[in-house]
Amino acid sequence: MTRFHQRRALLISNEHYDDSRFSSLASVRADVWGLTQVLKHRKIGNFVSVQTESDLAADDMRAVIGEFLQECEEDELALVYVSGHGVRAVRDGGEFHFVAKDTDYDRVAATGVSAGFLNDALEECVAPQKIVMIDCCRSGGFAVGLRTSDRQGDGSVVKSGERPPLTSRGVYVLSSSRAGEDSYADAGGGDDVKPSAFTGEVIEALRTGKVSKDSGSAVTVSDLFHYVNRRMRAQDSGRQVPVQSALGVDDRIVIADSPFGRAPILNPLSPRPRAAAGEAAPPHAVKSAHAQPTWTNLLDYYRECVLAESAETPLMDVSRQGTSYVCLDGAERFISGNVDDDGCVALPKEAGPLVDSAAEEDAELWAGYPAVLLTGPRTGSPWQQPKFAPLLVRRVEIVQDEGEVRLKPFGPVQPHPQLAHDWLGEDEANQLIDTFQPSWHRGQHDRMAVEVRNLLTQEFELPCVQELRPDQLADHIDVRTPGHGARNTAVLFSARPQTNFTKGLLNDFARITEQTDQIGNTALGVLAPDPSQRIRCLAHTDPEPTGLVTPLPCNEAQSLVLRSAMTRRLTVATGPPGTGKSQLVANLVATAIAAGQTVLVASTNNDAVDEVWRRCDELVPGSVVRTGSARKTGKSNAEHETAALHALRTGPEPSTTVATAAMETMLAADRLAEVRRHLAHIAETELKLRQAGEARVHYAGQLGITVTELQELLGGPQLPRELEDSARRRSRARFLGSWRRSRFLRKVGLEGYAGDPVTGCLALAGFAAAEAEWRDGRERAAAVDDTALTRDLRDAESAVQDASHTFLATKVHAAAWAGRRRIMELLTAREGKRGDWTQLGKVLGRSGTSMTAPAVAGWAVTSLSARRFPPDPALFDLVVIDEASQCAIPKSCPCCSAHGAPWSSATPCSSRTSRKPARTARLSSGAGTGCGPTGWRSTTSPTGATPPSTRPSSPRAARCFSTSTSAVIRTSRGSPTSSSTTVG
Repeated sequence: MTRFHQRRALLISNEHYDDSRFSSLASVRADVWGLTQVLKHRKIGNFVSVQTESDLAADDMRAVIGEFLQECEEDELALVYVSGHGVRAVRDGGEFHFVAKDTDYDRVAATGVSAGFLNDALEECVAPQKIVMIDCCRSGGFAVGLRTSDRQGDGSVVKSGERPPLTSRGVYVLSSSRAGEDSYADAGGGDDVKPSAFTGEVIEALRTGKVSKDSGSAVTVSDLFHYVNRRMRAQDSGRQVPVQSALGVDDRIVIADSPFGRAPILNPLSPRPRAAAGEAAPPHAVKSAHAQPTWTNLLDYYRECVLAESAETPLMDVSRQGTSYVCLDGAERFISGNVDDDGCVALPKEAGPLVDSAAEEDAELWAGYPAVLLTGPRTGSPWQQPKFAPLLVRRVEIVQDEGEVRLKPFGPVQPHPQLAHDWLGEDEANQLIDTFQPSWHRGQHDRMAVEVRNLLTQEFELPCVQELRPDQLADHIDVRTPGHGARNTAVLFSARPQTNFTKGLLNDFARITEQTDQIGNTALGVLAPDPSQRIRCLAHTDPEPTGLVTPLPCNEAQSLVLRSAMTRRLTVATGPPGTGKSQLVANLVATAIAAGQTVLVASTNNDAVDEVWRRCDELVPGSVVRTGSARKTGKSNAEHETAALHALRTGPEPSTTVATAAMETMLAADRLAEVRRHLAHIAETELKLRQAGEARVHYAGQLGITVTELQELLGGPQLPRELEDSARRRSRARFLGSWRRSRFLRKVGLEGYAGDPVTGCLALAGFAAAEAEWRDGRERAAAVDDTALTRDLRDAESAVQDASHTFLATKVHAAAWAGRRRIMELLTAREGKRGDWTQLGKVLGRSGTSMTAPAVAGWAVTSLSARRFPPDPALFDLVVIDEASQCAIPKSCPCCSAHGAPWSSATPCSSRTSRKPARTARLSSGAGTGCGPTGWRSTTSPTGATPPSTRPSSPRAARCFSTSTSAVIRTSRGSPTSSSTTVG
């Protein structure tokens, strides 16, 4: 194609932002500076006009883009380039937005510049060739979903006699990263700043002409993309991969020429004042508007996690139309995001009864498209009646607006979980759900149809029985056409919540959001988005307890875990199966209660909670009270709680004092420590004996003789020490040294030694020293009575366990005796079936701002029933999250914040955070204290370590730790600002 002579460009860079939560991007100056030079250069771009704008407000940015594109002529090439922050607004259909100078961090969709605006302006532009180049985070979301114009120039005539819509050669989009990726900017400042990663490659490609494929002539925009894409894939393991969209581009677009001869040298960026000290950007600045989320952002995300997994969305019977689902008429609006300006859709008349029923039954509403009909499972016998599920689904909220009921879609568009698992299998379904990203923009029905068709045919291997036309929906699900496949039907359906705890969890998040200023005083502070708050939580340790209280066996490796749990804000303990997890937790509970602290044992697994509770209850009845919701079988947890509280209230006053029991425990612990020191001394002696024996073998080998033969030559009990001195003196002798050394070796019987006499003397001296050490060690080791030693250790450990048991029982009964009035008030409140949070707080030793000794310190409950307790920050000093791999982070947040502090124990030595469906975020591990004889490991995070990802990406279960992991979170109620963390 002949090159157009008229090329025009608009280059926009947004470096500074009014909202300080958007970091400044100094590199955008270098982006525009370098790109302007190559575009204007007469041997490269030869653009007739390059307009540059910087730091534009949203309205100004829209005006500049609109004016530029409107002024372009029919024989010109138009290039629009934007460098700065970019955001995909998940709640607004995933539409991409440019962040302007005055964009509000919390209202990006309303205060930024949407991709839809630029798209519409491009469609109005009459230039036959249009290029959009975006260097922003997640800009691939714009590129993949861009619509192009259908115009064509005047003078065209079709044989039908009808005037068709005008057609354009389309818009070619170059985006710096994929839809879910960050784009990276240089972290320098002043005259040291360099272009961003993507733009820098574009500038260099155009400057050098290496991108050209036809020996130095024209450079097409397609050549430019493939060259830059290949270069960036090879850098940093492809952390930032550019994407393109050439939808509707039907011609070759030449953006520049390859310069003839030597590549021109660009002028450096004009110096700017350097940033003040302490304001340097991080080494790898990210062009992301969400690089630093707030507590509100994080809690909103966890709220979405709870909502996304709170209801079952099974396959539905087609015959239940009108009761479980309704088919929507007209054009699809919920999945495509084609909502009104208020983000809502008018209530469809056919959906009125379903919405009323969902509101009455407190069910959730979901929208879906297209309906995938199945006549049976993928393998197996067909069903008598067909079932269906929408391929893509999205949550819908009922909104009251001045008496009018409207429906608001929110959250991400995702594949139907049950359909994916049934048809693809668990692993493949999880992968699809985790990585799915819709690429269309608001109202792009054609683009959505293309992606849905690809998803059906490529991933699910299902046919489209009806042509997918989201703008012209069928009003029913076709069941007469045989076989599996998608129907062009959109549905609105209801789903019942799985449990009654969803509302409670959402209420907890609402309360935590209202008290974000207090989060730093709780264990939730280790997940703080603010690095300085995380550092404060990681930097402090509580004083160690005066002694551990271990009524069950506890070795030294487990003692390390207990001490970490009693001093650190968050401890994760992992160990292989059968290494005593439950007894470790029971000893931890006993130590905390004996220290006057309150303890909560929690897990999402009822069996895990029951195991710890029963073990503690067998030690001392009432030491841990089981509470929570009713059980399906057997005695309910409410009955367990009532029975335990009655027993504690009516129990006798302990026969001994807490101080006496504590002293006996301390004396028993001292005796055990003494026995262990004696054992350590014996072990050291045996180690030295073994080392001496190995040394004897070594030196005898140097002399070419066995140890037994050498012992026979030397003889005598005192000879080794004397022999060592003589041999060393001979090795240092100078006057007649060689003769004296040879004579000495012959005298001791080593006539056959043929080596160097100095080496022989030193080897003989070493053997003599090792022999003396071995004889002394053998005498001491032989004097040890192993039977007595075993008995002493067993007796000392038994004494510690007995004293600890007595101490725990005395502490529990003394506390209950002193607080029996408070326990009675709690029982009365429970029997009266009125709220008992006030009385429960008093029993735990917390009443408003005052604190007393707890009357009942130990409690056990599932994390879903943790709302049994008042949502006061740091209500518990210690929270044990058992089987933490099964505890979702959103469901554990109330334990971490409103209920103080968790501890964790595990089987595999690993910890992670994962989500379904979502990208994976992992907990970073610190240095461990090491595995002891039982294989237990207590993992400690160094100060400043990165906590779990503060925002994994989409709302399903965000899981906390690995299988059988237990997490312990501590908080200091006496000093709320003190905090410390151990993260594993």
